[in-house]
Amino acid sequence: MSQWGWACDRGPPPMLHRPSQKPYLGGMHPRQIRGALERAAEAVTGSFIARADATRGRETWRLWRAHWAELERLPPADRMLGVCMYCERYHANTGEWVATPPGLAERLRDPKVVQLTHGVCPICLAGRLDEPLQAADRSLVGDD
Repeated sequence: MSQWGWACDRGPPPMLHRPSQKPYLGGMHPRQIRGALERAAEAVTGSFIARADATRGRETWRLWRAHWAELERLPPADRMLGVCMYCERYHANTGEWVATPPGLAERLRDPKVVQLTHGVCPICLAGRLDEPLQAADRSLVGDD
């Protein structure tokens, strides 16, 4: 018998860390189990995020194809596409501002494809207007 209490001299059995300790569940220390559970939770969260991103990407491409079908009916010189100058969302014919699908922004810069007009989407407008208003409010408060 070895110092570990079993017939082999290769060290303790995998589930025993010291001779006085009782075996842990599955041979893992509670900190190891907690770490494994945290990594599993991160993996599941990552897969949900990836799935949502993929779904969102498919939806933006679907919306773009529908919008492009309408633009394609026009002669190339009359194809105008309103794009937000800050975030590159495009203004769809439905009136909403839609995220530009990945990889499309570079192709849209070709004037032979479509003529870009720049504007500001409501989200960027709210963010850009809010900054000067807050600065003006701070200056008014400081004048008292």
